[in-house]
Parts: sequence; C-alpha cells; structure tokens
Amino acid sequence: MSSRRPGRHNEIPTSESAPSNTGDREPSVNHSRPSQSPTDAVSVSAVHQSNTEPATFPNPGFAGSPDSTHDKVSWITMFDKFFDDLSQDRSSVVDKCSITYLGESFPLAMVLEEVNDGRRPRLHHAGPPISEPSVAIEPSGSKHPPHMLPEDIAYLEAKGAFTFPNPDILDRLITTFLSRVYPLYPIVSRQEFLRQYETDDVPAMLLHMVCSIAATFCDLSLIHRAGFDNRLEARHAYYSKAKVLFEIGYETDKIVQLQSAVLMTFWGGGPIHHWNYFSWTGTAVTIAESLGIHRSMADTNMHAGDRSLLKRLWWTLLIRDAHCQSLVGRPFRINQQQVDIEPLTSEDFADDMQSPEFFSHPLRLTYGLYQIHMSKLCLILKDIVNTRLKPGRLTPRMTELYDSLRRWRAELPPELQWTDSDPNLDVFPLALCSMYNHHLILLHQDRPFSAPISDRGDASALLVESIPSPEVVAQGTSCLLYTIFTKSSPLCLPHETFQGLFLAEAVFFTQMKSSEPMVAHFGRAALNSCQMLWNAVLDSWDASPWIQKLFHNLVERLGLPTGQGVKPLSDMSDQSTRDVSGPGDLADDVWAQFPTLSPFLDMVQDGGTLSNWVEFPIFSGSMDMMEPVQGCHSQPSRSDFGS
Repeated sequence: MSSRRPGRHNEIPTSESAPSNTGDREPSVNHSRPSQSPTDAVSVSAVHQSNTEPATFPNPGFAGSPDSTHDKVSWITMFDKFFDDLSQDRSSVVDKCSITYLGESFPLAMVLEEVNDGRRPRLHHAGPPISEPSVAIEPSGSKHPPHMLPEDIAYLEAKGAFTFPNPDILDRLITTFLSRVYPLYPIVSRQEFLRQYETDDVPAMLLHMVCSIAATFCDLSLIHRAGFDNRLEARHAYYSKAKVLFEIGYETDKIVQLQSAVLMTFWGGGPIHHWNYFSWTGTAVTIAESLGIHRSMADTNMHAGDRSLLKRLWWTLLIRDAHCQSLVGRPFRINQQQVDIEPLTSEDFADDMQSPEFFSHPLRLTYGLYQIHMSKLCLILKDIVNTRLKPGRLTPRMTELYDSLRRWRAELPPELQWTDSDPNLDVFPLALCSMYNHHLILLHQDRPFSAPISDRGDASALLVESIPSPEVVAQGTSCLLYTIFTKSSPLCLPHETFQGLFLAEAVFFTQMKSSEPMVAHFGRAALNSCQMLWNAVLDSWDASPWIQKLFHNLVERLGLPTGQGVKPLSDMSDQSTRDVSGPGDLADDVWAQFPTLSPFLDMVQDGGTLSNWVEFPIFSGSMDMMEPVQGCHSQPSRSDFGS
C-alpha cells in the first residue's frame, strides 16, 4: 500500500510494506494524494507553489474558526446569495458543484417566485462557492482541507485513509474501473476523470471507492498482487477508508459525495450493520435531492456535459434503488411522484464516447443504450412492486403491467434485443433479459408458483393464457445460466442480472417438489446451476452468500431429493456448443461429493477461471486489451491512453 498526502508525489520510506508471505505481490510505495474536487482539478505547478508556503500548526482555518470558509457557509449566507442573484442575468452558468435546490413548497421559493417578474420559477440556484484551497497544517507540509481539525487528520491517518495502492496496482484498478465498471455504471465524466487521475487530483474518498468497486469486478490475480488473500478483504479495505472519510466530512463537494455514495451501495453489509445496501442508497438519494437532480434541469443554464453527468448519476441511482430495495422487499428510497427529471438520451453519453481510450471498447456503442432502457425497465419494476403493496391490486392490473413490459421490449434497439432461450447473448441483452424475466415472474407473485392453473381462480387462469407463467419464464432464465457459465463472464455482468436469477431459483425450488419426475429433475438441475453461480460471485455480489445458504437449508430441511447425480444445466447441453471452458466443467465431480452445495464449497475459485476481460466471447467484436491506465507517476502523454 502507499501513503498519499494531498498535493504531491513524494516517495518516502515506509514500514507499510506488503506482507512477506505474499510471494510475488507488488511492494508498497508511499505517494501523495490531492484533496481537490474531481470537477476542479488543480495544475501541477499550482500544487508545487502551494508546497513552498510555510507550514503552520495548528491552522486558524479549522472548523469553528472565524477564518474557516467552510464554517462560514450557513443558510443565512446562502439565502442572501439568492437575492443577490436575482439582480443578475439569468444566463449566468450554474456550477454543478454549487447547486442549491429549492422545492416549490419551500416558503423562500414562493418569495423568490414573487420577485421573479412573472418568469418561470427557478428550482436550481447557484450556491456559495465550496472550493477551499488546501493549506499546510502539519510540520511536514501535508495538505488537507482547512476545515479539518488536526485530531481528525490524525484519526484519518491512523485509519489509513491516505494510504493507497502502489502506482502499478492503482493503474490496473483504474483500468478495471474504466473498462468493466464504467460501462455498467457511468457515474463519472470519463475524460474528466482521466485528466484528474493523470494529475493526481482524484479526491481521496472517490479514489478509494473506485478501487473498491474495481476490486469487485477485477480478476482475482490482481487482488493477490495487491497483497490481499481474497476479494472481500480487498473490497472492505478500500471501502472502509472511503467510509471514514465520508463520516468525518473530509470532502465537501456534493458531487464527490454522491459519486462515492452510489459506489458504496455495492457494499452489502449485514443485518445488524447500519451501513449496507439500503442505508447507502438512502444517503445517496438524500444528497442527490439536495442538489435537485431529481427535477428537470432543462431550463437551468448549465454546461451540457455537467447536465448529462447529473442525469446519469440520478438514473444510475434509480437503478440501484430499484435493485437494492426490491431484492429483499424494502420500500424504495426514491419517491417517483416527486421526480420530473428528463429521461436519458444518447446525447447524455456523447462526450464520453469521444474519449480516445474508449474508442475500441466493445461496449462503447451500446452502453448508453443499455442505461436508457434499463432505467425505463426499473420504472416498470417500481410500478409492479408498488401495485403489490395492497392485497388484490396486482391481479386486476396484471395485463396493464404486462403490456408495459411488452411495449418496453418492442422498443428496444436491435443491439439490445434478444431471442428467448438464446444461449449466446451479449452482456447487455443478457442483463436486460434477466430483469425482464424477473418482472414477469413478479407479476404472478400474488399466487403460489406451484399451484395448477385451474386452482388459481378464473381471472388468473385467463391471464395465464396471455402472460407467460413463472415456470415458463424461469425455464427461459435457465438458458442465461448456461450463457454465463460457458462464456465465463460473472465478473463482467451488471449486478442487476443476478436478481433475476435469484427469483428464478425460487421457481426452481418449487419445481423440485413436483410429483412429476421430469419437472422435479429439471428443478433440481436448474437450482444446482444457480447455486454454482452464487459460489462464483461469492465475494463480489454480497447477496450471494445468504441466497446460497438459504436454498441449501430449504432443500435440507424439507427433505427434498438432494439431486445427487443430477448435472447442473451448464453440463446438460451439447459439449460442442461451448465456446470457452467454464465452471460447468467441474460439475460432475463436485455434485458427486456435495449434492446440496454447501455454502462452504470451494467449487469455483472466485474469478480464478476467468481470463482477461477482452477474451470473453460475451463481448461482441474483437479488441486488444487496454494497457493499464497510468497516473502521473510516470507522466504519460495523452497518447498513452489508447488501446
């Protein structure tokens, strides 16, 4: 690991080297890390100049001091600025980092409307500037925001908040983030992020979370090179550093806070932990709503790139909210009735598509389309879940909701369309197909899956004629398991994909109890394949351990046939159709020894069977592996960021 102090790259001796038993793992080196916002990168010359200033300790700019810019920002100051802005030209550009949102019910918004000369009310106002020059607060000259107390800095240093991977590992984690994570969750401006990384200006909190999410999606070999024994250990190490920076208020830029909080929604936590999927989603929604990015910004004078970034942040957050809350049946954190932000369009991805190092990426032309249509699909999910809140409401609306799903599918562009039971889907059609099937099964959840059609009542029986049954939908979902196994792609899939497979596994479980041997046999094989998938993503998708354990216990406690000798679906297809060897190749030996798949099995090493991400057949087209993105450690030119 490397210790990074804001402002400079200074290699200094350290005792924080990698463990001696890590074999060929990379040694650690100490470096600095800047504290500036990713939207306000500072020049290297400015950083060098700031380091020549005399250090003072303590600094009078700490929070609570009259000289602290951060402490002076109050509601009174903010309101005074609103009235000052009324006399200015409305054409002044609003900085995305200093937006103050006033909803219609806020009395001040009514006052501002009264003095607005009949013009359309403004919801987004320019707030006080939040940028703070870093000042020296330690004898060593380390730079930190002026509102931070020395004891807080000491606490953060003790927690390792300014310790980062060595340059080579960090470059590879950033490469993973840009190649695997960004196309699935585009919460940064790609070109801006690269510029900040080159000049070492990515805020510490965001950089830690980028490392954490990259550790979630990267190959296991990189985890070991970074000095960790397993993926979960690496993810938690980076996450915990970002979390302590968040809790202590180190970063004041709300965009940075929001980006970090969205990435933190991938940390599952535990039932007794306050911070988990749900609390981080709620926190991110609170930050987003304070910026007003849930409301239309069409008339807000803002740079087009900034507006597009805020829209992508909001819709990514909505996707995460729909996924995380519906996974375990919790209320959505976003109240859709108070949202009127415009839907995503292809223009919201145009700038990042021009990033030179992104030109040859196999998902470049489709990642924007995926975000557009996944966000629409999540709105339908929220409608289905909200309809089910009151007993008896779902059945009358089933055909209406099903029509919404069919219209959504009919409007998909050719790049995202799929054929049912097609075992050769690319990553985005596969993810959309999984969630689409999830929604279809959810439509039937007012009725037990195992009930015969004749036992479901006249209305439901008629609906089944037009709406695919859970059993039929789940059978189609089982083909996705085959695709995932044979194309070796679990670490390249959006996490929303797994939710559809989770619900399908519930259907497979009910089929295991069928009195018809063929149905029970298929249910066992399909459930076995799901359990294998959870084992493959055990340390990357945090719901997989308890889902795996849940079905393992259900099978045992109900005394169902164990499935010994039953091959998972990934082994039930013709061997000649395989593109790449996958976890299914291990199934015969594994199931003979562990027929019910104990959660402690080590059938498939996490990521161990995965090759480089560009070698996955799931990505259409061919491309050479991107070289690891380099930071300013080696002072690369822009030409170094190509394929």
